[in-house]
Amino acid sequence: MPDIHTEDQNIATLVHTDEYGKHYNQIASIRTHQIVVVKRKVLSLNGYELVRIHLGPTAAMTYKVKWALVPMLFGAALVAGIIALFVFGSVEAGTRIPVGALAFGLIFGGVLMSGPKRHLITVTTGGRTYRWKSKGGDFKYKIASTQRAIAFISARNETAAAPLK
Repeated sequence: MPDIHTEDQNIATLVHTDEYGKHYNQIASIRTHQIVVVKRKVLSLNGYELVRIHLGPTAAMTYKVKWALVPMLFGAALVAGIIALFVFGSVEAGTRIPVGALAFGLIFGGVLMSGPKRHLITVTTGGRTYRWKSKGGDFKYKIASTQRAIAFISARNETAAAPLK
């Protein structure tokens, strides 16, 4: 009967198969003894290949929550532009401005400005660093898979920090 500690099990799938083309050089999934990384492959039909990298006993794994700065700046610029249109804009008589579009722009810019968060998982093994970073708006959709990854990372870090008996 296979031992659960020697069997390689899937912990978290961070990138689904239909998203591989958008996540080059990022971690696709975390397994108990290895990570799977999406690498760009130029002369292939898919354009990518999956590379399995073994997690040695000295592999370091971290998890952080980061703010997506580019969407925040875009949202602030959108809101500032619409406000500047009202304050400083001189619109000629007879010009029609769709009020709904301006309201939608303010709401969209406000949501972006409020700050989309990202998950960031970093794995250092064999002298190389591999990362996975979620998209700015996918924070709540990736919570389930990152919770499993966080539990695995904390369990792995506890066993690495425990002294040998």
